[in-house]
Amino acid sequence: MPDNKVKKYFSLIEAWAWCEICTEMVNIRVDKDEIKAGLKMGIYTKEHKHINPHPDLEDDEDVSNQEHTVFIYINDNYDVTGVRSFFGDSPNMKDVGRGTIEEGGEV
Repeated sequence: MPDNKVKKYFSLIEAWAWCEICTEMVNIRVDKDEIKAGLKMGIYTKEHKHINPHPDLEDDEDVSNQEHTVFIYINDNYDVTGVRSFFGDSPNMKDVGRGTIEEGGEV
């Protein structure tokens, strides 16, 4: 799994986040003002619905061509701190917040 990446511009960030369902990087642009306004407890959650533009047509178990969502967790320094991929309206409760704290960080 590749690392999530961020390019920071004057008024927006461009994030590349790993989607576990597509098994590809997803490109998302987010306005910095949107992040500042939506910060809660130091984290902003960006929701991005999409389908895999290049599904494996030969794999009967590949469901990435169905609409699914990634939540991208962004901190107040505009860094991606975590990503969750899921089907439906929200991730499982056991997955909420998982991966948003760096290893060795405080809880």
